[in-house]
Amino acid sequence: MQKSNFKYLVGIAAFAMAACAAFFSVFGFSQLFAGAATAVIIMFASLEFSKLVTAAALHRYWDKLHKAMRGYLTAGVIVMIMMTSAGTYGFLTSAYQETANKLELHEGGVKLLDNKINTFQLNIERNTGQIEQKNKRINQLIDLRQTQETRLDSLMVNEHWVNVKRTQVAIQQADDQIKELTVQVDDLNSSSNSLMDSVNVYNVQKLELESGNEVAAEVGPLKYLSELTGLDMDSIVNVYALIIILVFDPMAVMLLIVFSRIVLLEEEEEAELIKSSPAGTVQVPIKPKFNTQQKAKLRQAFQTHDDEVPDEEVQQTQPDIYDEPESIPQVISNPKPKPKGNDNYGGGVKPQ
Repeated sequence: MQKSNFKYLVGIAAFAMAACAAFFSVFGFSQLFAGAATAVIIMFASLEFSKLVTAAALHRYWDKLHKAMRGYLTAGVIVMIMMTSAGTYGFLTSAYQETANKLELHEGGVKLLDNKINTFQLNIERNTGQIEQKNKRINQLIDLRQTQETRLDSLMVNEHWVNVKRTQVAIQQADDQIKELTVQVDDLNSSSNSLMDSVNVYNVQKLELESGNEVAAEVGPLKYLSELTGLDMDSIVNVYALIIILVFDPMAVMLLIVFSRIVLLEEEEEAELIKSSPAGTVQVPIKPKFNTQQKAKLRQAFQTHDDEVPDEEVQQTQPDIYDEPESIPQVISNPKPKPKGNDNYGGGVKPQ
């Protein structure tokens, strides 16, 4: 890559980074001072442009500026770099905060579904416990009824009619309790089935919410780093933002200074080239485009000029440059003027 092309590449990189840093900074401050966003954008845009110009001017004319002026401008550039970094930090954290709010809303929805599912599951567990107790009581009543029925047969054989009547009443009460408990168990089973259907519905909603969430995919790497480092996602984002602002705008300013330095070095090289040229001549590379006929006319013109003007009065060199017009020096010389008139007597009437 040629040196001049590399210079332009450095310049493009410097101004691209500076433009991006300025945009993020100005946008961040406009959000901070939302009541006067337009005025803030104009003010900070002008400050960003002035910062870049000031940095380049300090590098170019450092030795020619007064110490107090150098100190003030240097402090101003440093303060502006800090302000740009602060604006960029505000922009990045604001962008993350929007995502964090969406994530919090999503997690709140998932948590609400989890609470509902847990509530229904607790009700199901309570119903299950009551069903077990009632089934146990039903089994006890059934055993008691069987015992009373066996006793009833013995009492009827021995004709203990009073005890027979009491046993029959006890058997009837046991039957009534068994029927009542059976109805309650059926109701509890029905309630548990309904609660289980609700739990299944909420589980499906939770699965759809988690699978269709784009925010969770955006913060996936942050969650991974949070679990890996043991830090919360806010701390991870702060670390990343600080790393970015420590590199972004300072790198843009340094690239601009490098571009200014390259331009200055090229100017110094051109000045050295001019100084090393012969006295009275300044060579400026040009690239003319001549055809064959024009080249022949130019050769004839230079030959005629050499015949009329003495060589010692012309301070120039005439290389054979017309066959290869890639780099032709344009020679500016100061030859002695040719005497006017049609003779060599300095003009006037020729003596008789």
